[in-house]
Amino acid sequence: MLRHIYIIFNKNIIFSYSYALAFNNEQFKNVQDLLNEFIDLPISNQFFHRPFGDYQLFYITKNNVFYLIIADLVDKSDYIKEVLNKIIKRFQNLFPNSLEIKEKNKEKNEFTEFLRKIHYELHSKIALVGPYGSGKTTIANLLKLNFEPKIFMNFAKSYKINIDNLYFDLWDFQLEDNFSPLWNKFLSGADLILLVFDSSNYKIKTLAHFINLQKTDAKFSKLIVLANKRDLSEARELKQIENEFNFPVFGISFKDPEIKNKLINIISNELKVIKEFPSEFDDLLKIAENEVINKRYLDALNHFNHLKDICNKFQEFIHLSTIEQKISEIEKLIEKEKREKEVEKFKIKAPEKISFSQKVLVKPLPPQVKTTKIKTSEKKPIKEIEKKPKKQFLKPQDIKVNLDTVKKDSIIEKSFDTLESELFYLIKEKQGNLSLKLCKTYVEKLQNKLKRSLTSVDLNKAAEIYLKRKEISN
Repeated sequence: MLRHIYIIFNKNIIFSYSYALAFNNEQFKNVQDLLNEFIDLPISNQFFHRPFGDYQLFYITKNNVFYLIIADLVDKSDYIKEVLNKIIKRFQNLFPNSLEIKEKNKEKNEFTEFLRKIHYELHSKIALVGPYGSGKTTIANLLKLNFEPKIFMNFAKSYKINIDNLYFDLWDFQLEDNFSPLWNKFLSGADLILLVFDSSNYKIKTLAHFINLQKTDAKFSKLIVLANKRDLSEARELKQIENEFNFPVFGISFKDPEIKNKLINIISNELKVIKEFPSEFDDLLKIAENEVINKRYLDALNHFNHLKDICNKFQEFIHLSTIEQKISEIEKLIEKEKREKEVEKFKIKAPEKISFSQKVLVKPLPPQVKTTKIKTSEKKPIKEIEKKPKKQFLKPQDIKVNLDTVKKDSIIEKSFDTLESELFYLIKEKQGNLSLKLCKTYVEKLQNKLKRSLTSVDLNKAAEIYLKRKEISN
Protein backbone atom coordinates (compact mmCIF):
# COMPACT_ATOMS: atom_id res chain seq x y z
CA MET A 1 0.00 0.00 0.00
CA LEU A 2 1.05 3.61 -0.49
CA ARG A 3 2.20 5.42 2.66
CA HIS A 4 3.55 8.86 1.74
CA ILE A 5 3.89 11.08 -1.34
CA TYR A 6 6.34 14.03 -1.33
CA ILE A 7 6.88 16.67 -4.01
CA ILE A 8 10.15 18.64 -3.69
CA PHE A 9 11.17 21.77 -5.57
CA ASN A 10 14.43 23.71 -5.02
CA LYS A 11 15.27 21.34 -2.13
CA ASN A 12 12.07 22.28 -0.27
CA ILE A 13 9.01 20.09 0.29
CA ILE A 14 6.19 21.98 -1.43
CA PHE A 15 3.55 19.27 -0.97
CA SER A 16 3.03 16.02 0.94
CA TYR A 17 0.19 13.55 1.28
CA SER A 18 0.02 10.73 3.85
CA TYR A 19 -1.93 7.49 3.72
CA ALA A 20 -0.26 5.60 6.57
CA LEU A 21 2.63 6.00 8.99
CA ALA A 22 6.11 5.03 7.85
CA PHE A 23 9.24 6.92 8.97
CA ASN A 24 9.45 9.12 12.03
CA ASN A 25 11.17 12.51 11.85
CA GLU A 26 14.72 11.24 12.44
CA GLN A 27 14.30 8.37 9.96
CA PHE A 28 12.88 10.73 7.35
CA LYS A 29 15.94 12.99 7.74
CA ASN A 30 18.06 9.91 6.96
CA VAL A 31 15.96 9.35 3.84
CA GLN A 32 16.56 12.96 2.79
CA ASP A 33 20.29 12.59 3.34
CA LEU A 34 20.26 9.46 1.19
CA LEU A 35 18.39 11.19 -1.65
CA ASN A 36 20.23 14.54 -1.55
CA GLU A 37 22.53 13.61 -4.41
CA PHE A 38 19.51 12.85 -6.62
CA ILE A 39 17.84 16.12 -5.59
CA ASP A 40 20.97 18.26 -6.05
CA LEU A 41 22.07 16.61 -9.30
CA PRO A 42 18.88 15.13 -10.74
CA ILE A 43 18.79 12.62 -13.57
CA SER A 44 15.63 13.67 -15.38
CA ASN A 45 12.93 11.18 -16.34
CA GLN A 46 14.74 8.18 -14.81
CA PHE A 47 12.74 6.07 -12.36
CA PHE A 48 14.61 4.83 -9.26
CA HIS A 49 13.62 2.25 -6.67
CA ARG A 50 15.33 1.02 -3.50
CA PRO A 51 14.31 -0.62 -0.20
CA PHE A 52 14.90 1.38 2.97
CA GLY A 53 14.25 -0.33 6.31
CA ASP A 54 10.73 -1.81 6.38
CA TYR A 55 9.61 0.20 3.32
CA GLN A 56 10.50 1.03 -0.29
CA LEU A 57 11.46 4.35 -1.89
CA PHE A 58 10.34 5.19 -5.44
CA TYR A 59 11.52 8.49 -6.95
CA ILE A 60 11.92 10.40 -10.19
CA THR A 61 12.76 13.96 -11.32
CA LYS A 62 10.73 15.66 -14.05
CA ASN A 63 11.04 19.32 -15.08
CA ASN A 64 13.20 20.03 -12.01
CA VAL A 65 10.51 18.67 -9.67
CA PHE A 66 11.43 15.68 -7.48
CA TYR A 67 8.68 13.13 -6.73
CA LEU A 68 9.02 10.57 -3.92
CA ILE A 69 6.69 7.71 -2.96
CA ILE A 70 7.11 5.59 0.17
CA ALA A 71 5.36 2.21 -0.02
CA ASP A 72 5.40 -1.24 1.62
CA LEU A 73 7.98 -3.89 0.73
CA VAL A 74 5.25 -6.08 -0.71
CA ASP A 75 4.35 -3.55 -3.43
CA LYS A 76 5.65 -4.27 -6.92
CA SER A 77 7.80 -1.70 -8.69
CA ASP A 78 5.82 -1.80 -11.96
CA TYR A 79 2.55 -0.94 -10.20
CA ILE A 80 4.11 1.93 -8.25
CA LYS A 81 5.75 3.33 -11.40
CA GLU A 82 2.39 3.35 -13.16
CA VAL A 83 0.73 5.16 -10.24
CA LEU A 84 3.61 7.66 -9.98
CA ASN A 85 3.34 8.58 -13.67
CA LYS A 86 -0.37 9.30 -13.19
CA ILE A 87 0.41 11.52 -10.20
CA ILE A 88 3.04 13.48 -12.15
CA LYS A 89 0.72 13.98 -15.12
CA ARG A 90 -2.12 15.29 -12.93
CA PHE A 91 0.25 17.56 -10.98
CA GLN A 92 1.73 19.13 -14.12
CA ASN A 93 -1.74 19.76 -15.58
CA LEU A 94 -3.05 21.42 -12.43
CA PHE A 95 0.11 23.35 -11.50
CA PRO A 96 2.17 24.61 -14.47
CA ASN A 97 3.96 26.75 -11.88
CA SER A 98 4.95 24.19 -9.25
CA LEU A 99 4.88 26.62 -6.31
CA GLU A 100 1.17 27.31 -6.84
CA ILE A 101 0.41 24.10 -4.96
CA LYS A 102 1.43 25.82 -1.72
CA GLU A 103 -1.64 28.05 -1.98
CA LYS A 104 -5.08 26.93 -0.83
CA ASN A 105 -7.25 26.70 -3.90
CA LYS A 106 -9.65 24.41 -5.72
CA GLU A 107 -6.82 22.88 -7.80
CA LYS A 108 -5.04 21.76 -4.63
CA ASN A 109 -8.27 20.24 -3.28
CA GLU A 110 -8.80 18.47 -6.60
CA PHE A 111 -5.26 17.07 -6.52
CA THR A 112 -5.66 15.86 -2.91
CA GLU A 113 -8.92 14.09 -3.76
CA PHE A 114 -7.20 12.47 -6.76
CA LEU A 115 -4.44 11.10 -4.50
CA ARG A 116 -6.98 9.69 -2.05
CA LYS A 117 -8.72 7.76 -4.82
CA ILE A 118 -5.61 6.60 -6.68
CA HIS A 119 -4.58 4.43 -3.72
CA TYR A 120 -7.25 1.92 -4.70
CA GLU A 121 -5.75 1.52 -8.18
CA LEU A 122 -2.99 -0.49 -6.49
CA HIS A 123 -5.70 -2.88 -5.21
CA SER A 124 -3.97 -3.28 -1.88
CA LYS A 125 -4.84 -6.75 -0.64
CA ILE A 126 -6.03 -8.13 2.70
CA ALA A 127 -6.25 -11.95 2.73
CA LEU A 128 -8.58 -13.94 5.03
CA VAL A 129 -7.08 -17.33 5.89
CA GLY A 130 -7.69 -20.04 8.46
CA PRO A 131 -9.33 -23.43 8.99
CA TYR A 132 -12.60 -24.14 7.21
CA GLY A 133 -15.63 -22.99 9.26
CA SER A 134 -13.68 -20.53 11.44
CA GLY A 135 -15.75 -17.46 10.39
CA LYS A 136 -13.77 -16.00 7.46
CA THR A 137 -16.78 -15.48 5.20
CA THR A 138 -18.79 -13.95 8.04
CA ILE A 139 -16.04 -11.35 8.52
CA ALA A 140 -15.98 -10.67 4.76
CA ASN A 141 -19.75 -10.11 4.69
CA LEU A 142 -19.45 -7.84 7.73
CA LEU A 143 -16.79 -5.58 6.21
CA LYS A 144 -17.70 -5.57 2.50
CA LEU A 145 -19.14 -2.51 0.78
CA ASN A 146 -22.12 -2.49 -1.56
CA PHE A 147 -20.15 -3.61 -4.62
CA GLU A 148 -20.29 -6.83 -6.59
CA PRO A 149 -17.43 -9.15 -5.50
CA LYS A 150 -14.85 -10.50 -7.93
CA ILE A 151 -14.85 -14.32 -8.15
CA PHE A 152 -11.69 -16.36 -8.74
CA MET A 153 -11.98 -19.99 -9.92
CA ASN A 154 -15.17 -20.57 -7.90
CA PHE A 155 -13.34 -20.89 -4.57
CA ALA A 156 -12.24 -17.33 -3.78
CA LYS A 157 -13.93 -13.92 -3.75
CA SER A 158 -12.61 -10.39 -3.51
CA TYR A 159 -14.64 -7.66 -1.77
CA LYS A 160 -14.07 -3.91 -1.67
CA ILE A 161 -13.78 -2.61 1.90
CA ASN A 162 -13.05 0.77 3.51
CA ILE A 163 -10.53 1.28 6.31
CA ASP A 164 -10.34 4.92 7.50
CA ASN A 165 -11.14 6.33 4.03
CA LEU A 166 -8.75 3.99 2.23
CA TYR A 167 -10.06 1.21 0.00
CA PHE A 168 -8.69 -2.35 0.02
CA ASP A 169 -9.50 -5.68 -1.62
CA LEU A 170 -10.51 -8.30 0.98
CA TRP A 171 -9.93 -11.85 -0.33
CA ASP A 172 -11.87 -14.78 1.10
CA PHE A 173 -10.59 -18.31 0.34
CA GLN A 174 -13.52 -20.77 0.59
CA LEU A 175 -12.03 -24.23 -0.02
CA GLU A 176 -12.57 -26.92 2.62
CA ASP A 177 -8.99 -28.16 2.27
CA ASN A 178 -6.92 -26.51 5.02
CA PHE A 179 -3.69 -27.78 3.47
CA SER A 180 -4.41 -26.96 -0.18
CA PRO A 181 -1.29 -26.08 -2.27
CA LEU A 182 -3.27 -23.10 -3.58
CA TRP A 183 -2.91 -21.24 -0.27
CA ASN A 184 0.55 -19.91 -1.12
CA LYS A 185 -0.75 -18.35 -4.36
CA PHE A 186 -3.69 -16.91 -2.46
CA LEU A 187 -1.41 -15.17 0.07
CA SER A 188 0.99 -13.73 -2.51
CA GLY A 189 1.09 -9.92 -2.60
CA ALA A 190 -1.10 -9.39 0.47
CA ASP A 191 -0.43 -6.25 2.53
CA LEU A 192 -2.14 -7.90 5.49
CA ILE A 193 -3.15 -11.46 6.40
CA LEU A 194 -6.07 -12.10 8.77
CA LEU A 195 -5.70 -15.57 10.31
CA VAL A 196 -9.07 -16.56 11.81
CA PHE A 197 -9.72 -19.66 13.95
CA ASP A 198 -12.34 -21.05 16.32
CA SER A 199 -11.03 -20.47 19.87
CA SER A 200 -13.38 -23.18 21.21
CA ASN A 201 -12.17 -25.90 18.82
CA TYR A 202 -8.81 -25.67 17.05
CA LYS A 203 -5.70 -27.71 16.34
CA ILE A 204 -2.24 -26.27 16.91
CA LYS A 205 -0.86 -28.16 13.91
CA THR A 206 -3.39 -26.53 11.55
CA LEU A 207 -2.77 -23.02 12.86
CA ALA A 208 1.01 -23.53 12.75
CA HIS A 209 0.61 -24.47 9.08
CA PHE A 210 -1.01 -21.09 8.25
CA ILE A 211 1.57 -19.15 10.28
CA ASN A 212 4.37 -20.91 8.40
CA LEU A 213 2.67 -20.05 5.08
CA GLN A 214 2.92 -16.37 5.99
CA LYS A 215 6.60 -16.72 6.92
CA THR A 216 7.56 -18.55 3.73
CA ASP A 217 5.22 -17.20 1.01
CA ALA A 218 4.28 -13.75 2.32
CA LYS A 219 7.16 -12.69 4.56
CA PHE A 220 6.61 -8.99 3.85
CA SER A 221 2.92 -9.21 4.70
CA LYS A 222 1.68 -8.18 8.13
CA LEU A 223 -0.20 -10.81 10.17
CA ILE A 224 -3.18 -10.51 12.56
CA VAL A 225 -4.42 -13.58 14.46
CA LEU A 226 -8.14 -13.50 15.38
CA ALA A 227 -9.55 -15.93 17.97
CA ASN A 228 -13.25 -16.18 17.05
CA LYS A 229 -16.25 -17.37 19.12
CA ARG A 230 -15.05 -15.86 22.37
CA ASP A 231 -18.66 -15.96 23.59
CA LEU A 232 -18.65 -19.76 23.90
CA SER A 233 -17.92 -21.35 27.27
CA GLU A 234 -15.48 -23.78 25.64
CA ALA A 235 -13.29 -20.96 24.34
CA ARG A 236 -9.69 -21.16 25.53
CA GLU A 237 -8.07 -18.31 27.45
CA LEU A 238 -6.26 -15.82 25.19
CA LYS A 239 -3.11 -15.93 27.31
CA GLN A 240 -2.94 -19.68 26.94
CA ILE A 241 -3.39 -19.40 23.15
CA GLU A 242 -0.73 -16.69 22.90
CA ASN A 243 1.72 -18.85 24.85
CA GLU A 244 1.09 -21.74 22.47
CA PHE A 245 1.80 -19.60 19.36
CA ASN A 246 4.18 -17.03 20.81
CA PHE A 247 2.15 -14.46 18.92
CA PRO A 248 -0.36 -11.72 19.95
CA VAL A 249 -4.00 -12.83 19.51
CA PHE A 250 -7.17 -10.71 19.32
CA GLY A 251 -10.39 -12.20 20.67
CA ILE A 252 -13.63 -11.53 18.74
CA SER A 253 -17.28 -12.60 18.85
CA PHE A 254 -19.98 -11.98 16.27
CA LYS A 255 -22.46 -11.48 19.10
CA ASP A 256 -20.60 -8.31 20.02
CA PRO A 257 -22.65 -5.35 18.62
CA GLU A 258 -19.38 -3.40 18.09
CA ILE A 259 -17.61 -6.23 16.26
CA LYS A 260 -17.42 -4.37 12.91
CA ASN A 261 -15.84 -1.24 14.41
CA LYS A 262 -13.45 -3.39 16.46
CA LEU A 263 -12.29 -5.26 13.36
CA ILE A 264 -11.76 -2.00 11.45
CA ASN A 265 -9.72 -0.57 14.34
CA ILE A 266 -7.60 -3.72 14.61
CA ILE A 267 -6.83 -3.63 10.86
CA SER A 268 -6.24 0.16 10.86
CA ASN A 269 -3.79 -0.03 13.77
CA GLU A 270 -1.82 -2.87 12.23
CA LEU A 271 -1.54 -1.07 8.86
CA LYS A 272 -0.85 2.24 10.68
CA VAL A 273 -3.45 4.04 8.60
CA ILE A 274 -3.40 7.77 9.36
CA LYS A 275 -6.58 9.25 10.74
CA GLU A 276 -7.82 12.55 9.33
CA PHE A 277 -5.42 15.44 9.97
CA PRO A 278 -6.91 17.90 12.52
CA SER A 279 -8.88 20.58 10.69
CA GLU A 280 -8.13 23.11 13.45
CA PHE A 281 -4.37 22.96 12.80
CA ASP A 282 -4.27 26.29 10.92
CA ASP A 283 -6.27 28.04 13.65
CA LEU A 284 -3.90 26.71 16.32
CA LEU A 285 -0.96 27.96 14.25
CA LYS A 286 -2.43 31.49 14.11
CA ILE A 287 -2.98 31.50 17.88
CA ALA A 288 0.65 30.50 18.46
CA GLU A 289 1.93 33.23 16.12
CA ASN A 290 -0.21 35.87 17.87
CA GLU A 291 1.30 34.87 21.22
CA VAL A 292 4.74 35.63 19.78
CA ILE A 293 3.58 39.03 18.47
CA ASN A 294 2.22 39.88 21.94
CA LYS A 295 5.51 38.73 23.53
CA ARG A 296 3.84 35.98 25.56
CA TYR A 297 6.71 33.67 24.76
CA LEU A 298 5.99 30.86 27.26
CA ASP A 299 2.41 30.50 25.97
CA ALA A 300 3.67 30.61 22.39
CA LEU A 301 6.23 27.89 23.17
CA ASN A 302 3.51 25.62 24.60
CA HIS A 303 1.33 26.12 21.50
CA PHE A 304 4.14 25.39 19.06
CA ASN A 305 5.20 22.28 21.00
CA HIS A 306 1.60 21.04 20.76
CA LEU A 307 1.66 21.63 16.99
CA LYS A 308 4.98 19.78 16.80
CA ASP A 309 3.39 16.77 18.54
CA ILE A 310 0.55 16.81 15.99
CA CYS A 311 3.01 16.89 13.08
CA ASN A 312 5.00 13.99 14.52
CA LYS A 313 1.85 11.97 15.19
CA PHE A 314 0.60 12.39 11.61
CA GLN A 315 4.13 12.54 10.09
CA GLU A 316 3.36 15.87 8.40
CA PHE A 317 6.99 16.88 7.88
CA ILE A 318 6.09 19.74 5.53
CA HIS A 319 4.98 21.73 8.62
CA LEU A 320 7.46 20.26 11.09
CA SER A 321 10.64 22.01 9.94
CA THR A 322 8.95 25.44 10.10
CA ILE A 323 7.53 24.75 13.56
CA GLU A 324 10.87 23.49 14.91
CA GLN A 325 12.51 26.69 13.65
CA LYS A 326 9.84 28.77 15.45
CA ILE A 327 10.41 26.85 18.69
CA SER A 328 14.16 27.50 18.46
CA GLU A 329 13.57 31.25 17.93
CA ILE A 330 11.16 31.47 20.89
CA GLU A 331 13.57 29.61 23.19
CA LYS A 332 16.24 32.19 22.32
CA LEU A 333 13.84 35.05 23.11
CA ILE A 334 12.97 33.47 26.47
CA GLU A 335 16.66 33.05 27.29
CA LYS A 336 17.33 36.67 26.33
CA GLU A 337 14.57 37.90 28.65
CA LYS A 338 15.98 35.76 31.45
CA ARG A 339 19.48 37.22 31.02
CA GLU A 340 18.15 40.78 30.99
CA LYS A 341 16.33 40.20 34.28
CA GLU A 342 19.51 38.80 35.84
CA VAL A 343 21.53 41.82 34.71
CA GLU A 344 18.87 44.17 36.10
CA LYS A 345 19.29 42.65 39.56
CA PHE A 346 22.98 43.70 39.75
CA LYS A 347 22.63 47.07 38.03
CA ILE A 348 23.71 50.08 40.20
CA LYS A 349 20.78 52.46 40.52
CA ALA A 350 21.05 56.23 41.06
CA PRO A 351 20.41 57.24 44.69
CA GLU A 352 17.11 58.73 45.60
CA LYS A 353 16.83 62.45 46.33
CA ILE A 354 17.95 63.55 49.79
CA SER A 355 14.97 63.72 52.09
CA PHE A 356 14.78 64.85 55.70
CA SER A 357 12.83 62.88 58.20
CA GLN A 358 12.04 66.11 60.10
CA LYS A 359 11.55 69.68 59.08
CA VAL A 360 14.56 71.92 59.56
CA LEU A 361 13.64 74.44 62.22
CA VAL A 362 15.54 77.73 62.15
CA LYS A 363 15.14 80.26 64.95
CA PRO A 364 14.53 83.80 63.70
CA LEU A 365 17.28 86.33 64.24
CA PRO A 366 16.70 88.94 66.95
CA PRO A 367 15.53 92.32 65.57
CA GLN A 368 18.31 94.65 64.60
CA VAL A 369 18.72 97.68 66.94
CA LYS A 370 18.54 101.03 65.20
CA THR A 371 21.60 103.17 65.73
CA THR A 372 21.74 106.95 65.79
CA LYS A 373 24.01 108.65 63.37
CA ILE A 374 26.98 110.29 65.16
CA LYS A 375 27.80 113.72 64.01
CA THR A 376 31.44 114.37 63.61
CA SER A 377 31.19 117.79 65.10
CA GLU A 378 29.78 116.49 68.30
CA LYS A 379 32.02 114.65 70.61
CA LYS A 380 30.41 112.23 72.92
CA PRO A 381 31.94 109.89 75.30
CA ILE A 382 32.68 106.44 73.93
CA LYS A 383 30.28 104.89 76.38
CA GLU A 384 27.39 106.76 74.93
CA ILE A 385 28.03 105.50 71.40
CA GLU A 386 25.84 102.45 70.86
CA LYS A 387 27.67 99.49 69.53
CA LYS A 388 26.44 97.74 66.42
CA PRO A 389 25.02 94.31 67.16
CA LYS A 390 27.24 91.36 66.37
CA LYS A 391 26.36 89.13 63.41
CA GLN A 392 24.26 86.15 64.44
CA PHE A 393 25.14 82.61 63.23
CA LEU A 394 23.10 79.41 63.38
CA LYS A 395 24.25 76.92 65.95
CA PRO A 396 24.05 73.11 65.38
CA GLN A 397 21.27 72.78 67.91
CA ASP A 398 19.21 75.34 66.01
CA ILE A 399 18.80 72.94 63.08
CA LYS A 400 17.08 69.63 63.64
CA VAL A 401 18.28 67.27 60.95
CA ASN A 402 18.39 63.47 60.77
CA LEU A 403 22.14 63.26 60.43
CA ASP A 404 22.09 59.50 59.73
CA THR A 405 19.98 60.09 56.63
CA VAL A 406 22.17 62.95 55.51
CA LYS A 407 25.28 60.90 56.03
CA LYS A 408 23.85 57.97 54.12
CA ASP A 409 22.45 59.80 51.14
CA SER A 410 24.48 62.97 50.75
CA ILE A 411 26.75 63.23 47.75
CA ILE A 412 30.43 62.72 48.50
CA GLU A 413 32.44 65.52 47.04
CA LYS A 414 35.85 63.93 47.15
CA SER A 415 38.74 63.45 44.86
CA PHE A 416 39.53 60.13 43.15
CA ASP A 417 42.11 59.30 45.80
CA THR A 418 39.54 59.60 48.61
CA LEU A 419 36.92 57.58 46.71
CA GLU A 420 39.33 54.83 45.80
CA SER A 421 40.57 54.69 49.39
CA GLU A 422 37.02 54.44 50.73
CA LEU A 423 36.22 51.68 48.23
CA PHE A 424 39.45 49.90 49.19
CA TYR A 425 38.50 49.87 52.91
CA LEU A 426 34.86 48.92 52.18
CA ILE A 427 36.02 45.85 50.30
CA LYS A 428 38.56 45.05 52.99
CA GLU A 429 35.85 45.32 55.72
CA LYS A 430 33.83 42.75 53.80
CA GLN A 431 36.74 40.30 53.84
CA GLY A 432 37.78 41.12 50.28
CA ASN A 433 40.95 42.37 48.66
CA LEU A 434 41.39 44.81 45.77
CA SER A 435 44.44 47.00 45.18
CA LEU A 436 44.20 50.81 45.32
CA LYS A 437 45.13 50.99 41.65
CA LEU A 438 42.24 48.68 40.66
CA CYS A 439 39.92 50.55 43.05
CA LYS A 440 40.76 53.78 41.24
CA THR A 441 39.99 52.13 37.86
CA TYR A 442 36.74 50.76 39.27
CA VAL A 443 35.71 54.26 40.56
CA GLU A 444 36.52 55.93 37.23
CA LYS A 445 34.40 53.41 35.30
CA LEU A 446 31.46 53.92 37.68
CA GLN A 447 31.63 57.70 37.36
CA ASN A 448 31.83 57.50 33.57
CA LYS A 449 28.85 55.16 33.48
CA LEU A 450 26.68 57.13 35.94
CA LYS A 451 27.88 60.55 34.67
CA ARG A 452 27.71 62.07 38.15
CA SER A 453 29.48 62.17 41.49
CA LEU A 454 29.42 58.96 43.48
CA THR A 455 27.67 58.44 46.81
CA SER A 456 28.37 56.17 49.74
CA VAL A 457 25.48 54.04 48.55
CA ASP A 458 27.20 53.68 45.17
CA LEU A 459 30.50 52.64 46.77
CA ASN A 460 28.79 50.13 49.09
CA LYS A 461 26.88 48.63 46.14
CA ALA A 462 30.05 48.50 44.05
CA ALA A 463 31.88 46.67 46.86
CA GLU A 464 29.03 44.13 47.19
CA ILE A 465 28.93 43.47 43.43
CA TYR A 466 32.71 43.00 43.29
CA LEU A 467 32.66 40.50 46.17
CA LYS A 468 29.65 38.62 44.75
CA ARG A 469 31.25 38.25 41.31
CA LYS A 470 34.52 37.12 42.90
CA GLU A 471 32.58 34.50 44.91
CA ILE A 472 30.85 33.22 41.73
CA SER A 473 34.13 33.02 39.80
CA ASN A 474 35.69 31.00 42.65
